[in-house]
Amino acid sequence: NWPGDNNTAKLYAVKHNPFPYVAEIQGDPQQFAKQVPIEQLFSDLGSGQVPAFSYIVPDQCRDMHGLGNPLAPCGGASDTDDNDVKRGDDEAGWLVNAITGSPVWQGGHNALFVVSDEGNGPLTCPYNPDNRVDTAPGSLLPAADCYAPANYNDRVVFIAITNYGVHGIQDTRFYNHFSLLKTIEAAFGLPFLGHAADSTTNTLAPLLVP
Repeated sequence: NWPGDNNTAKLYAVKHNPFPYVAEIQGDPQQFAKQVPIEQLFSDLGSGQVPAFSYIVPDQCRDMHGLGNPLAPCGGASDTDDNDVKRGDDEAGWLVNAITGSPVWQGGHNALFVVSDEGNGPLTCPYNPDNRVDTAPGSLLPAADCYAPANYNDRVVFIAITNYGVHGIQDTRFYNHFSLLKTIEAAFGLPFLGHAADSTTNTLAPLLVP
């Protein structure tokens, strides 16, 4: 749903995609037009003309959140967590196989990251983004201690797939979602945003060794 559209039965929810909220993208039709349906990915893979960076967000039938709205094209009030997870797993497998099976994947240095944005456990620090309760007023960011490993019990799986280097690596270092952001920003020479700039935020470099 685009901002102002409250039809929660729709497949797409902009709240899971940060780019429409960025003023520079809102004000630039060329940049805004780079947000495309997932079908465009397969056209790009077939033509070999793929962007340097792609951010893929599943629709609300396949993002493992589920849709409780009775008008939804999937799920609905009687849906189960098992069904939500299976739809998400099927979507992830379909996308990973399409990308890694394409000719584009065979050339250069490519990386594919698969990660959930949240789990089911609570975050044991004083932060509630829904109520905008934060310790840095106006920032909508939690305090630094929320990123300390001792305060994390809401863990998610993160998978890095590359077409080069060492495979099968398992890293026991502490990561959070800012680690992924920091890694992407470093790769493209961009400034670090938010807690990606913290010296304690690890990049994913050990998973991307050549």
